Amino acid sequence: MAQNPFTVGQAVSPERFVGRESQIEIAFDQISSRGNLAVWGGPGIGKTSFLELLTSPDVWHLQGQDPEAAVIVLLNCLSIQPFNADSFW
Repeated sequence: MAQNPFTVGQAVSPERFVGRESQIEIAFDQISSRGNLAVWGGPGIGKTSFLELLTSPDVWHLQGQDPEAAVIVLLNCLSIQPFNADSFW
């Protein structure tokens, strides 16, 4: 029986990440053009896994990008307590 590639309840490491090639391409297009990128969605759909994938130097190299050319900030809004507009901005 094939092993389930999905991990429930925690982020997936970049090595185990599957799919979303078009979203990865869009993200790197935005990064290359110094654009903005917003990632949103319901719980458990892979937002954190996707963002952690974008921080992987190996993924940058696969995309033909230099990971040293950018500063990546991954901010988990759940760490902002209490989470409201004033504390976010």
